[in-house]
Amino acid sequence: RGIADLPVRTTIVTNGVLCTPEFVDQVRALHIHFVVSIDTLDPARWRWVRGKDSMDVVLRNFDYIQQTLRPDQLSVQSVLSEETRDDVAAVGRWCVEKGTYHSIQHYVQGGFDGSWTPITTSQPEPHPTLGPEIGPCVAADRNLSIMPDGSVFTCFQQPLMPSSARPIGRLGEASITEMLNSAYTATV
Repeated sequence: RGIADLPVRTTIVTNGVLCTPEFVDQVRALHIHFVVSIDTLDPARWRWVRGKDSMDVVLRNFDYIQQTLRPDQLSVQSVLSEETRDDVAAVGRWCVEKGTYHSIQHYVQGGFDGSWTPITTSQPEPHPTLGPEIGPCVAADRNLSIMPDGSVFTCFQQPLMPSSARPIGRLGEASITEMLNSAYTATV
């Protein structure tokens, strides 16, 4: 609520389980953008990918978000690995049918408890359904990830980079402007 009136897009990246109609109704006027992580639409694969049988809950919550919020307040992100390649393509086609933007993040081994296999290719992957190439990540040029403890990173994967493992700052200790203009941030 504290940033609702600022001209900043606030994004909640979520597995969708807790995005209940009650929660969505509470934040609908706050101009929140939801990015729901969906890597497969096959129930058995969902249990394997997510480790729990939450597909029905997530898709029900997704439908409520889509019916309740503007189209620019919802998108889907999938993690692309050797194991999820075909599933991610199916999710992309589903997003086209739903009229929802679909982005793809390459699987990064470090920092996750998964046992997936990163796709190793020197060429950018063509998007399986929408066509444009998946190029280098630009999150650090336009995003800030704020962790529950107030640590601010340029990306949630920044701590995995050895030379950039520490946050650019912490809420309450420095302003966002000071964090963004620091010498350290320029090197991240």
